[in-house]
Parts: sequence; structure tokens; C-alpha cells
Amino acid sequence: MPEQEWPKCWYYIQDKRQYVGNCVLWWGPNNNGYTTEIDAAGRYTREQAIAITRNRRTDIAWPEHLVKMATVAHVRIERLRDFAERDGEDAGGWTAHEEHDSSYRCLMCGKPKRTNNTTWPHCRKCAAEIRNSKCSWCGEEGHNQLTCELNVGSEEAKRRRETHGAAKRRRKKEREQA
Repeated sequence: MPEQEWPKCWYYIQDKRQYVGNCVLWWGPNNNGYTTEIDAAGRYTREQAIAITRNRRTDIAWPEHLVKMATVAHVRIERLRDFAERDGEDAGGWTAHEEHDSSYRCLMCGKPKRTNNTTWPHCRKCAAEIRNSKCSWCGEEGHNQLTCELNVGSEEAKRRRETHGAAKRRRKKEREQA
């Protein structure tokens, strides 16, 4: 863009040679250092931005209003851990105990469920598969043998299992005769 067309506003200077993750690397205040934190980045006048970008082809001047519109908040893990330790919380978060507690693991795949709901034994992915599957115990849809009522230790469940087994054997015999 020709220099006379640059709007009169504040600019942030990006060093386009490098990114940190997917974050832009900004010049610091007073041409000093670099940062990904927009609040710690230097703000430059139109004239300063023109001079900087004229001398270095690896730098891009961005108008402040565009940078502010593209800014998103993120959480820095080291600060999160510092605050947790200061407040006496477990610095690992609530998933720190999932390795030792089977109620935090899916019964099907064994992966962490990422939920505090200990009554439902599956992760979201496996739960979706279960809802779309057919139970091999009872033949009904919407659950699997791990959650089937027939697979529970009560007397009623034992009776239904025996009936189910007999029905299964009968169906197999009918198929063989056909």
C-alpha cells in the first residue's frame, strides 16, 4: 500500500518470520523484543510503522482496530497452575485422579470420560456408538450387552438370561433345520 494511503492510527508490528503455535509474534514496545501477548506488544504511530516496514521486509504493520478484532483470549497453563497452588487447589485439575479411579474411565475403550458423571459408564464417543447399536443379549436397539438389564446379577436377570440363552439356542436350531 502506498505510504500516503496508510490510515492515521496506531499500528502493531508483526515479525512474519516466526509464529508461536498459531499466535502472531509482535514487536515489543520501543522496538524492544517480541511477544505474542497483544497487551504487552508495542503500539507504533503511522510514521514509525512506515519506517520499520520500509527497512525490514519481514515485518508487517497492522492497524490497531484489525488486531483488536482478531484478538482472542487464551489461558496460559503456567498461570493456571500458579493460581491453583496459591489457592491450595490441586495443580493438576479435576482429572488428576482419573488414572486411579475407574469411575472416570469408559468401560468400552478405557479412555478418560472427561466428565464427573460416574453413573454413565461410557465416554461420549462410545455412548454414541451404543445408542446406534443392537444389544447382543436381548436384541433391542439403543444399548449394548455391557448396559443390558439381562447382564445384571439379580435373580430376575439370571432367569431372563437363561430364557434368552434358550431362545438363542432355539433360533440357531431353526436356522440349521431350514
